[in-house]
Amino acid sequence: MGLKPLSWIRSFPQGIPLTLVNILLMSLGFYALIPYLSYYLTHSLGWTAFLAGVLLMTRQLSQQGLTFLTGMVGDRLGYKRLMVWGMVVRGIGFAMFGLTDHPIGLIAAAAVSGFGGAMFEPTRDAVLTALSEPADLSRVYAARKVFAQAGLALSAPLSALLINLDFRLLSFACGLLFFGAALLTQIRMPSVYAQSKPLPFLSMWRIVLRDKPFLLFVLLMCGHYFMSMQSFLTIPMQVIAITGDVRAVSLVNLIMACLIMLLQVPVNRRLRGVELLTQMRIGLACTASGLVVLGFAHGLPLFLVGFLIFSLGTMIVEPASSELTARLADQEVYGTYFGVASVAMALGGGFSQGAGGWLFQTGGDLGFPMLVFVCGGGAGLLAILGIGLLARNLQSRGSFFEHSLL
Repeated sequence: MGLKPLSWIRSFPQGIPLTLVNILLMSLGFYALIPYLSYYLTHSLGWTAFLAGVLLMTRQLSQQGLTFLTGMVGDRLGYKRLMVWGMVVRGIGFAMFGLTDHPIGLIAAAAVSGFGGAMFEPTRDAVLTALSEPADLSRVYAARKVFAQAGLALSAPLSALLINLDFRLLSFACGLLFFGAALLTQIRMPSVYAQSKPLPFLSMWRIVLRDKPFLLFVLLMCGHYFMSMQSFLTIPMQVIAITGDVRAVSLVNLIMACLIMLLQVPVNRRLRGVELLTQMRIGLACTASGLVVLGFAHGLPLFLVGFLIFSLGTMIVEPASSELTARLADQEVYGTYFGVASVAMALGGGFSQGAGGWLFQTGGDLGFPMLVFVCGGGAGLLAILGIGLLARNLQSRGSFFEHSLL
């Protein structure tokens, strides 16, 4: 990095270090609970993989499916206020998982926790963008990924300890982490507003709907999220099937987190001179090929090889896609742009988790257990092919975008 960790963090503008710490806390709470939720549902409660996928899809759709609205609200009311509200609601939703074992109550908990995420996700990314200089965007998004993975690494021992005691303890502890992040944000975060004069909601919506290249980009990102969201359902189920030990999920999450913490910034630095769309092609190819390798893995060594390739792909795609969103966005509607960008996660990720459980179960019944992973690789291939169409659409943006993105 060229700087010691603390100096590197302090080199960012005011407000960004606190946002990064919040990302760590929220990532810790999220990853300590969600990967184990599918195991709890299918093993402790006896749910089918399909029904568990429906619950995860509910959380996904209630979060990313509403971000285009909450992003606009954040642009109007200020980002800090919506971030705090969202963290509180997410904390309530996570605590609800420990208060009931009835399907309706658990699906309601998924919807509440998802709605909380819908409030803080686009506003958090808008804060990072609004407080950053354009030249620092790539570095800031790489740091966001590092802090998220630090939370993932810390989640492994927390979840391994509490899941063996009681799932309810795990859900309550994860909810408390979000309450803590909300309190920290309320006390220490500076207020961040995008609009000097409030814009009508309809005007904000029209700005985004007229941006055809951006809408095409959102559609293409559905392919990425169809692949990456497998890490919350079918990839944990695959590693459990290979090892026969639920604790292997923590080990795999820890490996992924350590890889990203060690490699994210060097990879980002290595790709700094590479055009953004080329970065996305490389990242999508890695994610797709890694997923296919995971599907054909019958032992832990090949599984880890596939997981390494898969993780490398996410390291490349996610900072590049965030930077592309920021560069395309109008500075008065950052929240709206990031909210609409999250619709790709709602569509691709929601379908991934809803269909993923069914494909995993059906593939096993047909004697072709790698079915869901091959389908994921196919979604990645379609996204790669669509990048060429996006490049042609971006040429209308002028010389800046041709140089920076293409």
